[in-house]
Amino acid sequence: MVATFTAFVGAWLAGLHWASATSALAARFDQGLAEKYLWIQQLTIMPAAELARMDCGLACEMLPEVAQVHVTEDSGPLNTRGLVATYGGDDCLVSFKGSTSITNYLLGDFDILLDRPFSSCPDCRVHKGFYNSWRSLQDETQRALEDLGCDKKPLRVSGHSLGGAMALLAAFQLSEKYQIKEIYTFGQPRVGNEAWVNAFEARMANASFFRVVSYMDPVPHLPPSWLMGYRHVGAEVWYNTTSLGSPAFCAAGQEDCSGQFSVLRCLFHTCDHCSYLGLNPCKPNDPHPACLQGAGYR
Repeated sequence: MVATFTAFVGAWLAGLHWASATSALAARFDQGLAEKYLWIQQLTIMPAAELARMDCGLACEMLPEVAQVHVTEDSGPLNTRGLVATYGGDDCLVSFKGSTSITNYLLGDFDILLDRPFSSCPDCRVHKGFYNSWRSLQDETQRALEDLGCDKKPLRVSGHSLGGAMALLAAFQLSEKYQIKEIYTFGQPRVGNEAWVNAFEARMANASFFRVVSYMDPVPHLPPSWLMGYRHVGAEVWYNTTSLGSPAFCAAGQEDCSGQFSVLRCLFHTCDHCSYLGLNPCKPNDPHPACLQGAGYR
């Protein structure tokens, strides 16, 4: 009897903690800002000359806050790309392109072996391909941040797909010198093991982090959690439609938002990966999602 009552109280308190955590997350999440970051994602796949003038069409028109854009790029073999810029005059911005080529997939996404690259966290193990992708742009990113005087400004970090994984690894290392203000990722895969998750969340305790998932996007299900101890970092902001709607929130450690769907089922919804909040992060100047699925479209 006592054991049953104790278990009930424990479950009740856990439920209160979960509700409090998700309420706090909902209060901090800014959907309008998330849309801005999706437009910024489109910038990462545009010509550098256009970005230097911020004359690139609709995406540039939607981002009057972005200026002084520096493109970071590794033309081979990883074919990674990102940008560093100022945002709103007072902040700096780092964003990374998602997977767009077979090279990205083979050398980045599918190099799933776990590496131990952090001397400050010897138990932290992260996806080798994702880490190598970030490392390919690390020096350029740091030079651009120095050129823009970002050591004196808060830093915003974002990315989609592979770029989301790179964003987490970049934030983790850049936090040694820069003040990370917030991180928004979209369609981000799992990056590392439990020790990495704990170290990241401790280091980002004063930053706002939002891991956004659109309906049945398969990429956030990868690598599978049963494979080599991979875990997701932080809470999830989940949309039950690829159009603009109202999200649900799952607290850190609770993967039952998008996690209600199996990875096998989600593999039939690959177009959701380029359909976020009614926008397309994979195609320049496209104000429409790649597909309309989810609530209201089944």
